[in-house]
Amino acid sequence: MKRLCFLFFVLIIMNCSHPQIYAPFPLFIWPGAKSPALDYPLMLEFRYSGFSIAHSAAANREVNLEQLSLADSAGIRLLLSDSRINRVVENQKDTTLALLDSVIQDYGSRPGLWGYYISSNPEYDQFTHLAKIVNHFGKKDPAHHAFISIHPLYKNPKSWGVSDYSDYIQAFVDTVQPSILSVSPYPVIEFKLHPDYFKNLEIMRDIWIENNIPFWPTVMVAHVEDLPPTVHSHLRLQSFSALAYGARGIQYFSYFTPKDRSLNYKNALIDAEGNRSSIYQTVMRINREIKQIGQILNQCKSIRVYHTEPLPAGTQRLESRDPILFIKEGQFLVGLFEDMDKKRYALLVNRDYLYGAKITVYFDNSVNMIREIAKNHVKPYIHTWTGAGERSCELLFKAGDGRLFEITE
Repeated sequence: MKRLCFLFFVLIIMNCSHPQIYAPFPLFIWPGAKSPALDYPLMLEFRYSGFSIAHSAAANREVNLEQLSLADSAGIRLLLSDSRINRVVENQKDTTLALLDSVIQDYGSRPGLWGYYISSNPEYDQFTHLAKIVNHFGKKDPAHHAFISIHPLYKNPKSWGVSDYSDYIQAFVDTVQPSILSVSPYPVIEFKLHPDYFKNLEIMRDIWIENNIPFWPTVMVAHVEDLPPTVHSHLRLQSFSALAYGARGIQYFSYFTPKDRSLNYKNALIDAEGNRSSIYQTVMRINREIKQIGQILNQCKSIRVYHTEPLPAGTQRLESRDPILFIKEGQFLVGLFEDMDKKRYALLVNRDYLYGAKITVYFDNSVNMIREIAKNHVKPYIHTWTGAGERSCELLFKAGDGRLFEITE
């Protein structure tokens, strides 16, 4: 009871300063395999942690209906699994899709609904059948998403059914026509970044730009036994890299530590004993920061994405035509954006998740001012230049961190 009262008090405070119920920038949480049922206090905790969407794996009609009502009261929305959808997905000979109509009839008008979970990591030969399902939901309930998550770049190529990853994604987009492109490009392996992590983000961004389908990557919170423990810089690097590449939503895996003996997961936001882990507060802070700058970036067009040397595989280097000419020291990612009023923004991300960096950024002579967009309690940085001469400034970054600047020319 004390825990529930505390959460009510927190949400009252949140509502006083933030009258909008749902976060402008979507933050999605996967509770984890074999996690506890979603009850009202847990949904309040999701929202308190900064999440606006959660997956419900109950797959049971009665439970789903109850959870949708609770979600609406708690101020979040749910991606629902349902056994009827599972049966249609597994039966590729079913051409009537009649079971899906009953799913829409049950859930489609419920305010707590965000979307319908369809499948994860589909093979190439499943695309045609999945397209029929997605199309059916799109026609009968266009207000909600039919959700499918696809393979990341570094899975076994034979599982894609095509020889090239870009072909796999493009075939998925052309055939299935999803409303969101979801992928899980987990980056940290053996105490270093996966060599194709940024290449995967490059491909996802290209597909988004060419097809106007927003992409939502997944941040890895829980780690398996043979990977290094997740720390704040891992989470920052994943989150801010996603934003720099233009992601329109971010997923987290997972809230509870999954009970999977084959992978032997370690601490998620909630550890195996049911307690808040050491990174719980970190995720809350990052979520608040993402909301602050994400609501701006979601109104912008992604112009270009560049890296400093040494260039990760599949990426591009800074070009002299852009307002940022050169970055001295460090290993950095730069995402350039422009809003409807032609205001320009640059999101700088420290690719080094082990060490912080002090860098010197050199700007084009047309730049008169840079103004940092505040993301937390730290006073935002502002620097102006007048007259002729070099435009440069020194900036400090934590390991894996990102900072967004408005550039005035």
